Amino acid sequence: MLAGDGTGQECLIEEGKSKAAERCQASPRNGACHAVGRIAIARESRLAKERRTEPPPFHELHEVYLREQIPRIHVPLLYTLTFRVHLPWNENVSFGEKNWTIEGHLSMDFVSGGGRRVLLHSKEQTLQNAVVLQNDRKITATKISFEYPDVADIWLEEEMDIGNATFEINFVSKINTLNNFDGAFVNSYKIDGENRYMLATHLQANSARRVFPCLDVPDAKAHFQATIEHPIGTNAQSNTLETSSYNDGNWTITSFAQTPKMSTYLFAICINDFKYMETISESGTRLRVYAQPSRINDFSEGLKALVPIIAFYEDYFGIKYPLNKLDWENKLTSFMVIAHPAADSSRVTDQEM
Repeated sequence: MLAGDGTGQECLIEEGKSKAAERCQASPRNGACHAVGRIAIARESRLAKERRTEPPPFHELHEVYLREQIPRIHVPLLYTLTFRVHLPWNENVSFGEKNWTIEGHLSMDFVSGGGRRVLLHSKEQTLQNAVVLQNDRKITATKISFEYPDVADIWLEEEMDIGNATFEINFVSKINTLNNFDGAFVNSYKIDGENRYMLATHLQANSARRVFPCLDVPDAKAHFQATIEHPIGTNAQSNTLETSSYNDGNWTITSFAQTPKMSTYLFAICINDFKYMETISESGTRLRVYAQPSRINDFSEGLKALVPIIAFYEDYFGIKYPLNKLDWENKLTSFMVIAHPAADSSRVTDQEM
């Protein structure tokens, strides 16, 4: 029906004319039908043109700045992410050719709309070993195309059913060393004259696609659960409380609780060798301030100030701070907050937590 050239449009118009003519010939008042027939032919032709010009579901894949670039055929529910971060955080740590890269695995629970394609935002990443698990089936990807800007177009060997499924893929992302605070970036500092590096993320507005494959638009909210493998001697932080942390060879593996439902740009990770001080807010939220070891005591007053600040805003808005922790990361005079309150909404329910 949706032909891609003028010939297809003409065929649809002729189809409309034929249908109108058939109705006219079948009328018992055939002689009075000519005027009505012309009107019917015009109407059928107009409807045929509308059917011809109706946009197909993938017509905006070239439009990288549109929210509907990727059609909402599939709906993400939960991103389960594992990151191995090759961060040469001090002068004695090196991973060779893997320096400044992140090796990761994504397991995405989603509601499938069917079909053979999974489209996700992805930028400057290597992707491989994509599969869909659904109804005791393992559907392997036959092709991963990057024909469209910032889009990984993943073709499967079989059609998916409509309903719940899990998509899995391995990826390699780049750590941004340009000091422009985009995606997963590094920032340098000195301790006793030695260069050190910390990693953090800034994913607003659409840079989550630089860190992991996802549907990277604000209204495509989902839950996130992260595990970070980071070099031994460093700490890792994310949006939620740590559930476990242990050493395995030259790596520390830190896992985090599932987040509330939130946009991709709110996801955050941070890796450093900072020290921290801790207190608890009046409503029971764990508050920490992280800083370089030589400067940690400079932020003791700032940590104390967080307690009445949190209490004031909880009272003012009538909403309890929705997460169970808030981390304040400091490097010299700059800072970033890990754990985004409200997760893009004015209220987070117990079910979403």
